[in-house]
Amino acid sequence: MASRGASNIFNKKCTVRTTARGSASHNGFRPPKLVTPKQPYFTVGYTPENTRTSRAKMFSCDLFVNLYGLRPKIDYMWATREKGQLWWSTCTQSDIASERSVIRSWCARRVRNAFRDALKERGYDKTGRRIPDIEHREQQKPHQRRQAGQPPSRLEALEGTLEIHFRLAVKAAKYTDIVREAGVVIERIETYLKRARRTGGK
Repeated sequence: MASRGASNIFNKKCTVRTTARGSASHNGFRPPKLVTPKQPYFTVGYTPENTRTSRAKMFSCDLFVNLYGLRPKIDYMWATREKGQLWWSTCTQSDIASERSVIRSWCARRVRNAFRDALKERGYDKTGRRIPDIEHREQQKPHQRRQAGQPPSRLEALEGTLEIHFRLAVKAAKYTDIVREAGVVIERIETYLKRARRTGGK
């Protein structure tokens, strides 16, 4: 794992550009920013395109010469990763970086599990694709869906890249609170994608 000092050097000296909607392209286009309510557990970065995360881009920077032998493998992994899904990952915020690795790992696991549960509650699998049996529920009448106790998904799939930067507050939080806030993020992504498609996006 690269140190925070190396990460700072990367941020200042290494620039990675993409031409997809996920980042600033060469013609200056930048997609609208996903806005989520403020809460103490995490911040998120989202782009509607499947693109490498900022951490993955870091390992392609020439400053990390010790990773030179791994770059072909890393590049191949990202190039062949299936698109049309929600690529999401977790990483630490600065306030938790000083905690022991076992605490950081435990918090990361809580956040990942919370997002998986929030996706499932809304009819998606862990990759953001519609769970097959939800399609059947959508064909039911509204009162039947309410009786089933699980809301139908509204998109065939969630797409894009979501980076979740979790904070130290995750350590003491109730798990149900983390799931609730994760659900808010997912619903905002749903709304974002629906709006983009109505206005001529993907």
